[in-house]
This record gives sequence, structure tokens and C-alpha cells, in this order.
Amino acid sequence: MDLTDFGKNGFSFVVKRYIYLESDIKGISISLKNNNNSAYLINSSILFNDDDKNVPIVNKDRERTPFMILPPLYRLEPSSEYSWNIRRISEGSNDMALPKDRESLFWIAFRAVPLKDSKIEEKKSVSLTITPTFFFKLIYRPESIMALENKDVIDDVIVEKVNENIVINNKSPLYMTFEYLKVGEVEIKMMVEQ
Repeated sequence: MDLTDFGKNGFSFVVKRYIYLESDIKGISISLKNNNNSAYLINSSILFNDDDKNVPIVNKDRERTPFMILPPLYRLEPSSEYSWNIRRISEGSNDMALPKDRESLFWIAFRAVPLKDSKIEEKKSVSLTITPTFFFKLIYRPESIMALENKDVIDDVIVEKVNENIVINNKSPLYMTFEYLKVGEVEIKMMVEQ
């Protein structure tokens, strides 16, 4: 497993987007490794996507997504790794149907809550707790578009120059991620329209 490592301290994880196929009835896994000297309580959840900005909707009224991540709360000990399981919730429950003609984007979130140090508690000092949250893309791919590849839908991706900007409009049923963009030999700085 290729993990991104943030030094001796911190967390290691696979940096990628996760594709959940309609046929993945047993779910998919995502791992996180704790390289710290202390344990963390990991709060995991699946979040909806803001379709206008392509960012996770963090403060939505806890509406249930069509996926669940198990366990939602886990104590990750120092120098240990754990794999969470993501499963699709039945379409029959709470109107959880997803489009059959295109991919759907969700977000996996891991909030790493540090456990309180009893030495600090005894001193009754004021402390600041930093709680990092890691987000990963979760893309649901229905059976009907399983065979599609980027090359099959390239005509549905429209690239045009608007004023001094290059605008990419993806009308295809697939989510695409561009690692970089070049015009001739010039690499173009990319930004998401807000």
C-alpha cells in the first residue's frame, strides 16, 4: 500500500479518490495510520458534495448519505493502522437512490481528535486543541457506465478561452481530475470557479 507519510509524527494515508462500484456489495476500505506518540479518537463520516464548488458540505443538518462508514468512531493507538469499511445503504431506505446514468460525488471525512493529556488536566492550565480533518473523494459509479473511460467521453469535455481564462466544462457522466493543464509548452495555473 502506498501511503503518504508526513514525517515521524502525523498521519499516513493513501492520497487518492475512492471509486465505489455499484457491484461492490461488500464495500470498500480506506486506511489511516497514526505515526504520533499518542492515541487519537477518529470520527469518520461520509459527507455530501457541494455541486457548485466541488467541496464537502460539512455543516449539513446531518442528513443521511447513501453510504455509511464503519466504525464511525475508533480509537487509533500510537504507531498503529486501521482500515474502515464503506458500504452502500439500501436504495429502498429513505429515498437513497442514486443516478444510474452518471457518477455521484461524496466525501470521506476523518476527524482526528487528540485524547486529553492527564498531566495538562491536573495543572488546570489553558490549552488549545487542534483537530485535523482529512477529506477524500468518494465517487459512486453505477453499473450502466462501468465500461466508460475518459477517452470515451472526451467529446463531452468542452475547453474554451473566456477572456484571459481557459474554462473547462465537463458534461460527461464521469468525474475527471486534472493533474496539470498545458497549452503548448506552457503549464496553466488551475483554480476552481467559486
